[in-house]
Amino acid sequence: MNIKELIQKQMEEIYLSGNYKVVDLNFIDNIKNLEFSKEVLEVQKYFLETYREYLENIKTLPEELQPLFLKALKHDEIVANHTLEKVNPFTISMYMLAKSKPALDKLLEKKEPLDSLDFQKIHQRLLDKTTSSENDLEYRIENTTFVGSFYKGERQIEYLPIDYKFIPEAVDRLLEIYNQNDDDMELAFLKPLKIHGLVAGLQIFKDGNTRFARMLQYVSLYNSTKKYIDENLASPALYASKTYYPMREKYRTLIRELVLNNTQENWNKWFIFNYHRFEDQIMVNEENIKSLKMIL
Repeated sequence: MNIKELIQKQMEEIYLSGNYKVVDLNFIDNIKNLEFSKEVLEVQKYFLETYREYLENIKTLPEELQPLFLKALKHDEIVANHTLEKVNPFTISMYMLAKSKPALDKLLEKKEPLDSLDFQKIHQRLLDKTTSSENDLEYRIENTTFVGSFYKGERQIEYLPIDYKFIPEAVDRLLEIYNQNDDDMELAFLKPLKIHGLVAGLQIFKDGNTRFARMLQYVSLYNSTKKYIDENLASPALYASKTYYPMREKYRTLIRELVLNNTQENWNKWFIFNYHRFEDQIMVNEENIKSLKMIL
């Protein structure tokens, strides 16, 4: 038995032992029954007020500068989203110059519902030319990974990702939520945060799960913005990867808590945390708008 086969055998035994939480399809299904707390809806209301004011502030820039401002935000996010996961920002910048369509652009181009093939191909493009290996670009096809760390050579397991056999069904259920046409504004602006938490928790791919989750979040936020706030918005005006970086330990803890205890309380904490990251980024962007006006 070679090393790879030994690891596979050991991990299969761990999966079957029942000693650790294994993410399952209920992680997705339970979100349909969430009842959002008063605090979440109050935080959402404040965020939406702040967000509307920020979008109006962008329009105070000279007309020819507005699309350049949005483009600069997008390029900054593409680098920041990778850098948060310790990918060399210079490599990503060079990739952006060499490739006409980064993953974020490919996702924004999708006008019809996102399907499972799109889902996988866009993830592949997201990790293309990064430090990830070719094997990291596909859905997991074996249960050899865990969420946690190694300490003195021993596995410190926090939880186990969804069994690879259920990944295709998990993606289908995720996409039902992502593609859903929300008629309720509150739900529409909670959906990006749901998608983010689900993709990050399920760990469908060997690498790039949280990077991909954040990208899906921002595009979903943009789609809701166009429907309910500004149908003429040319491209997303709000990303927040840089504001996650100083909070990365809290970020990971909240994802872990969603998986280990998939409760209303933990989802409420997740929603509030993410709205605050958006608010932090709006403050930064508005300072940039102020600086641009000063040098014009």
